[in-house]
Amino acid sequence: MKKRCQIALEYISILGFVIASTVVMVLIFRAHADSMNTQVISLQVSRLGEKIVDSAEQMYFLGEPSRTKLKLYFPPGIINATLNGRELVFFVRTANGVDEVVKLSLVNLTGSLPSSQGIHYIQVEAQSGQVVLS
Repeated sequence: MKKRCQIALEYISILGFVIASTVVMVLIFRAHADSMNTQVISLQVSRLGEKIVDSAEQMYFLGEPSRTKLKLYFPPGIINATLNGRELVFFVRTANGVDEVVKLSLVNLTGSLPSSQGIHYIQVEAQSGQVVLS
């Protein structure tokens, strides 16, 4: 009887150790995955901003009435996108709160950009002294 109790106790302690180890590994994996997801979204938004600014500058320097249409993927987590003179600012929701991704342009930018996730078509048009995004 004493031997059976000892075997049962050892089995329970081993099982407890395995479960505790698994829980810790899952928590570490989850934290790492969330961090990687945030980095990927931030990089996507940064590249999105670079494409928009590069196209706007190109249309501006080609002169009026140059225009182009961009097919861009907006990742999840974008709360708002604003154009403030020569700044393009994306507000992005992350695990740590709200981050700003700012891209500076050599030309004045006006218009509006969508903030919903998915593929959007953005028209970039040079007008007198500015570039209009719609």
